[in-house]
Amino acid sequence: MESAKNLKLVQKTWIDCLLQAFHFVPSIRRLIISFWVISTILLPSVFAQDWTRWDLPEGAKMRLGKGSIYDVKYSPDGNQLAVAGSVGIWIYDVNTRKELSLLTEHNAGIYSIAYSPDGTTLASTSYDDRVCIWDTTNGECITELTAHGERIRSITFSPDSSTLAGASMEDTVILWDVKTREHTTTLRGHKSSVTSIAFSPDGTTLVSGSWDDTLRLWDVATGEHKATLLKHSDGVSNVVFSSDGSTFISSAYNRGGIYMWDVATEQNIKKLNAPFSTEIALSPDGKTLAIGSWGGLLLWDVESNIQKYELIGHLSSITSLAFSPDGSTLVSGSYSDLLLWDVATGAQKASITGHTRGVNTVAFSPDTQTIAAGSREKIRLWDVSSGKQKTVLYEYDVGNRSLAFSPDGKTLASETGWSIRLWNVDEGRHITTLKGFLGNSASGYGIASVAFSPDGRFLASGSSDSTVQLWYAGRTYKGTLIGHNAGLTSIAFSNDSRLLVSGSRDRTIRLWDVVSEGSINIYTGHTEEVMCVAINPDASIIASGSMDDTVILWDVATVEPNHIITAHKNGVQNVTFSPDGKTLASSGGRDDPTVNLWDVKTGELKTTLKGHTNSVTSIAFSSDGRLLISGSWDGTVMLWDYSQIDTDDVTPQLVEDANRDGVVNLQDLIFVATQFGKSGPDLTADVNSDGVVDIADLLLVANALGDGNNAPSLRNIPILDSLNVDDVKHWLIQAQQINNPTPAYQKGISVLQQLLELLTTNKTALLPNYPNPFNPETWIPFQLAIPSEVTLHIYSYDGKLVRTLTLGHRSSGIYQNQDSAAYWDGKNEFGEAVASGIYFYTLSAGEFTATRRMVIRK
Repeated sequence: MESAKNLKLVQKTWIDCLLQAFHFVPSIRRLIISFWVISTILLPSVFAQDWTRWDLPEGAKMRLGKGSIYDVKYSPDGNQLAVAGSVGIWIYDVNTRKELSLLTEHNAGIYSIAYSPDGTTLASTSYDDRVCIWDTTNGECITELTAHGERIRSITFSPDSSTLAGASMEDTVILWDVKTREHTTTLRGHKSSVTSIAFSPDGTTLVSGSWDDTLRLWDVATGEHKATLLKHSDGVSNVVFSSDGSTFISSAYNRGGIYMWDVATEQNIKKLNAPFSTEIALSPDGKTLAIGSWGGLLLWDVESNIQKYELIGHLSSITSLAFSPDGSTLVSGSYSDLLLWDVATGAQKASITGHTRGVNTVAFSPDTQTIAAGSREKIRLWDVSSGKQKTVLYEYDVGNRSLAFSPDGKTLASETGWSIRLWNVDEGRHITTLKGFLGNSASGYGIASVAFSPDGRFLASGSSDSTVQLWYAGRTYKGTLIGHNAGLTSIAFSNDSRLLVSGSRDRTIRLWDVVSEGSINIYTGHTEEVMCVAINPDASIIASGSMDDTVILWDVATVEPNHIITAHKNGVQNVTFSPDGKTLASSGGRDDPTVNLWDVKTGELKTTLKGHTNSVTSIAFSSDGRLLISGSWDGTVMLWDYSQIDTDDVTPQLVEDANRDGVVNLQDLIFVATQFGKSGPDLTADVNSDGVVDIADLLLVANALGDGNNAPSLRNIPILDSLNVDDVKHWLIQAQQINNPTPAYQKGISVLQQLLELLTTNKTALLPNYPNPFNPETWIPFQLAIPSEVTLHIYSYDGKLVRTLTLGHRSSGIYQNQDSAAYWDGKNEFGEAVASGIYFYTLSAGEFTATRRMVIRK
């Protein structure tokens, strides 16, 4: 189940099947149609609780938490609210505050979003350095704009919706033509990253703010720089225009000031006396300014320059603000809270729940019914079966980097700097705080890891003062394990509770006897800090992960490595064994959103779990081994169905899979061709590992295409029309010049010849459009035997011309996929959406003409 949109499609398909089955029973048909109409109307509320299962990656059962909030925007009609963050764009119904859809085209957190003033599109820019335009009617990404290497961090539409502007980290402002999707202008002049941009209401002027502490005014039509305004004492964070366009207000970071400017004179006319600012929003009438920062949230009277209200409710910094189009409501987002306020009274009207700040750590309860997830200011307890949040344990801004359940599941221990808090899980109540013997707060980051022994006798903590502290029954101090020369990062008990393993920044792992408090063994071999440790169920193997990017599996008895695995980039932060001890799960450091599963016996990679959009910070298996959970800086906890992940029979990755998508197909040919001429180590396109990407590598991929071993049939490859006839001809010429008689090369040449035959069609044809029926868009494929000028005419059922699509001169070949086929958006020559019904399309290519039928169903 991916989203309400997809559920609606599935539901409708099911209804269609029933209608066909009961074609000759009118009464039943009427009942089915009535059910479909009612269920469609009720769809958002019916499926709202299922948002935990929307748009899940392969292998995942559920996503807990909606992720962090980075930007919020009202739709122009005020009926919907778009919330951009770490996992995508959530669309809410403003009146019901229910989830309508989740847009997940981006594979990283989203910096900024903007509705076009006409409400037809939504733009987004992300940490993945992509700018997408979404159709607001169906939630589809209709295009991706090219930024030519610029990293866009803020976007906004011109008042007439024709231009999209993007603020770049490369010190520029980019302008795109929305209709043609072309990059039209680059505004240059700032000396540091551009942080905020705004169009004047008449669309003639654009103002930009930058980390260089300046504001610049630009003429939109000519791209000329009009003025530079100097007043702020720190980087500019936001700029907003008044509704009449005569003034604009700018704010800066770190108490850098809030100023009002006269557009005509280009002079500062007022400084607002607010104590802080990072995020600002101006009410539609220009009378009230919302001001948010790490310090809180205020409503400010612009004319009198005095505070109207302080809005209390957020626990962390304000990340985004937006007024409703009618000005009656303010929505404010912090990393994990989304609150709606009455502007007239300053009272909180409502909240939208479910958003979550970056997760530091996760833990399973022993009965696997509850998951605890710790973020900087909260500990959340989730019900595993329903995905619902059970309770929140508040720990404002104190850490929660490590959590541990007691074996009976009744107590939860959490790290809070230099102390440990114990919580009653059933009641969600703080029991006590352990402070003594926990080290010196002046010596570093505090406690890094806490763990209960499986028999419940001991609670242990490892901290930055290089020691492990032991407690009886979680309350009474037992002793201190001393031996490491640098701060502890991780600790773990053996299943029999007799042994404890610890990892340290001194690059060593130590094994301890818990009862005697003596050191048993020291394991050395990592070249950087050890960040995580785990011990397998029978205490025969220790796993350690390090900042040197490796995981070492140690034989406990011999103190020697069984396997040294290069596991991740940017360090290894977490390791944990499955309950049967056959699999080790690991996660990496900064910017690594994956979880790797390793065969403990062989040290080989079994599979990689992909689904988070930011670093994975914590992983844990359920006690029954059926589930694996991962917590991430994207603010979510992913539940993976480990019992269904076939990790014991994974096909090894082929070197011919050049683009590393898990299959060898024509995309690998294209990928290798795009890398021609590149040289150096670690190039996946260098299939033969000779240090350079050339035609020899392409032939080896072509050879794999012709194999029966995991390679698809050439005639069944849906992306055949991604290839160009001239490219394949050129490849063949290069291949024949190699003069390599080995079977692999000769077979590769044979496959290229087969491709050329498939691409060189001897028949011009008009193919069926897809989808059909459709709403509102469709693609019309065709093939050309000879180069031709191609035109497509679309007619209504009564023969009237609706639209002409001039495709221009096309070479011979197959035009079948969405990048090459003709595209119709369901609109006539005047840009108006056409009615439901039967339409005809006629292809004209030289002397060839052909007509087919299609259906729009709304």
